[in-house]
Amino acid sequence: MRILTHIFAFLAMVALCSSCNDKKDEPEVLAKRTIVVYMVATNSMSGQDNTDIAEMKTALSGYSRGDCRLILYRVSYNLAPQLLEISSKNDIVTTATLKTYSEEQSASVTKQRFSEVMADVKAFAPSDDYGLVLWSHAAGWANSLPKSVGARPRYFGIDYNATMPIDSLADAIPAGMFSFIYADACYMGGIEVAYQLRNKTRYFVGSPAEIPYDGMPYDVTIPLFFEDNVSLSKICDKVYEYYRNSTSGVALSIVDCAKLDALAAVCRDIHSTAKELESAADLQYYNRAPITSVRLFYDFGQYTRMIAGDDSLVEQFNVALDDAVIYKISTPSVFGISINADTFSGLSTSIYGTNAADNDAYYETLDWYRDVIKK
Repeated sequence: MRILTHIFAFLAMVALCSSCNDKKDEPEVLAKRTIVVYMVATNSMSGQDNTDIAEMKTALSGYSRGDCRLILYRVSYNLAPQLLEISSKNDIVTTATLKTYSEEQSASVTKQRFSEVMADVKAFAPSDDYGLVLWSHAAGWANSLPKSVGARPRYFGIDYNATMPIDSLADAIPAGMFSFIYADACYMGGIEVAYQLRNKTRYFVGSPAEIPYDGMPYDVTIPLFFEDNVSLSKICDKVYEYYRNSTSGVALSIVDCAKLDALAAVCRDIHSTAKELESAADLQYYNRAPITSVRLFYDFGQYTRMIAGDDSLVEQFNVALDDAVIYKISTPSVFGISINADTFSGLSTSIYGTNAADNDAYYETLDWYRDVIKK
């Protein structure tokens, strides 16, 4: 009997180990959605990263979704770049470090680092769906704001003194990975930016103007990102309400990137027969400048209609624009700039040939120039 008992115990242990191995070999369960925040704070926004992370933790403290994940790539002063996960279980919020990266200054705005982080996100957080939030300073597509006003050069992100060109950003984003990209950064809501990213995401959210320093109220929006059917318009509504009565104001739009090729085709016809713009004085502009004559971002819809020489093309443009910009909202003013609701199209654009030489030289490398403006 004693021998039989030992045999049965041994067989039970073998069965248990086999069962454990079977579970170990099972594929990891996919999350329903993973939100990725790419946070570059080695600039004047250092400190705001702590505030926004605290907001994210507040959001999750009372909102546990085991089928959704929140992943952050974060670089800030005196901190090594890290890939973090903020999660909540039984109302207890934890922050886990998934990976620590090498600390070379300015690495976080290189195509190599961005691509590496995206590959790591896929490996650490396999998911049915991904959304990307771009968090940092930005100036849309532009190499720099006009040098005559002393602005620092920046496209997306400032990592110490380096920036990330929009074409490099587009190249670094894996095709088909993100169903939406939300730019929580200034001036990213331009046709040039959206068009450059058109093959990288279905929906793009950005502002044609400055974004207030506090950025998105993450304590309010994170639960909305985790909803079964995420509504970008509902998220934008919450951001708008947060700033509706503020001194800064806010402007936002949502672009259906699948409609941008059709919009570009109409705009190509318009530019091929464009009237000369006599003056930009009456155009809605979006960037602040101490020198009122120095402007970089104008309203895309208003400008395009003004140069169109054919009424039928204007009608086609209006239809294509309405198809592409599926949501737009703005306070009456943004950082002191009055926003005309009748001409607000939700997107900005730049007038090629009127910018600083370095800006126009870079503009010629963008898809929008090559596909629409180039003769």
